[in-house]
Amino acid sequence: MELLIATTEVKPEAVEEFARIWQEELSAKLPGEPGFLKAFLGASPEQPSRLVAVAMWDPLPRQDRLHELTAVLLDRTVGMAERPPSFEFLHVVGEVG
Repeated sequence: MELLIATTEVKPEAVEEFARIWQEELSAKLPGEPGFLKAFLGASPEQPSRLVAVAMWDPLPRQDRLHELTAVLLDRTVGMAERPPSFEFLHVVGEVG
C-alpha cells in the first residue's frame, strides 16, 4: 500500500472553498480509479490554513496519471494557495485496524 501526502497552506479566507473544491474534484475522479482506496483532507487546529491531504493507493498509479487526476484541482485552487503544494510518497510499513 502506498500513501500520497500533499501539504499546502492556503489563505485563511479560502480554507472552506479549497476544501469544497477538493471534495468536488476528487470525489468525481478518484473512486473509479484502479488502486484507489481512500482520501482525507485535514487541517491543523492550531493553524487551520495548513492543509494536508492523504490518499491511500494499492498500487499507486503512474506519475503521469496522478498528474492528470490532480491538474484540474491545482488549476482551480491556484489563487488560494500561499505557496505551491509539496508532495511526498510513502510506502506503508505498518497498519492497525
